[in-house]
Amino acid sequence: MAHAAIVLSALFWVLVLAVGFTYGVRAVISGQRLPPPSPRNPAGPRAAGLGAWIRETVLTLLTVAAWPVGVLPAAWVSDKGRGRTVLLVPGAWMTWTSCLPFHLWLRARRRDPVAMASYGPLGSAPRSAAGRLSARIRDVAEASGSDVAVVALGDAGRAAMRALELDPELPCDCLVTVCTPLRRPRLGVLLPGGAQRYDRDEEGNDLPWSRLPDLVIRSEGDNLVMADESLPDGSCPVRSLSSAGHLSCWYSPWTWRLALDAIDPPAEDPTPEAGPTE
Repeated sequence: MAHAAIVLSALFWVLVLAVGFTYGVRAVISGQRLPPPSPRNPAGPRAAGLGAWIRETVLTLLTVAAWPVGVLPAAWVSDKGRGRTVLLVPGAWMTWTSCLPFHLWLRARRRDPVAMASYGPLGSAPRSAAGRLSARIRDVAEASGSDVAVVALGDAGRAAMRALELDPELPCDCLVTVCTPLRRPRLGVLLPGGAQRYDRDEEGNDLPWSRLPDLVIRSEGDNLVMADESLPDGSCPVRSLSSAGHLSCWYSPWTWRLALDAIDPPAEDPTPEAGPTE
């Protein structure tokens, strides 16, 4: 713990500046200086923008602090048992430890297993992560004896979509993406491999998706994925937050509830409506 505290104290201002940088680049690209105000937040736009920055910085610090534990295999800490399993997959540069809050929340609300996976080696492109994710889905499905529902953040969502395109027989019956760049992200040029991380045709256009998610969860205030980049080019359900940052959306109970409703739709009330009385 002392070692982790020393490392985090040394990295604190670096992470603060890194989060601020992503918001700054977002503002330059989108022309929107602050995240859009939330109807649930009565504060003004400046206070909302500062709050978004602070939340994103704190969550970044917590994610970095828990990151080293993620070198352990995710299968060691995932639920085991029969039943339809939910597989949580964090984004690039993250390990399964960032799924723990979501994992614990789901375990309290469903009887079937909840599993986790890490995205893969640092800097991996979505298309290379697709093969590893496909193998993980098959392992989970074999162990549980049922199809798998996948909830993926960021580039992991692209990897899951690519895995389903390459292998239509993959035992995944529901895919929920969170803050996933469904179009090539502009900030992707800052990542290892730059724009080459993302599939394009010979003319430089994004390749179309033949398999869209069953639910897209996104944020208008995402500091890594621009608002237009997270919109699907096709028809599928979309739910949006207004001012949450990238990690704030992943760690949000609002996101968790939406994902759970998509995975296990609430049962309809079988009680017929009362007719008119005489």
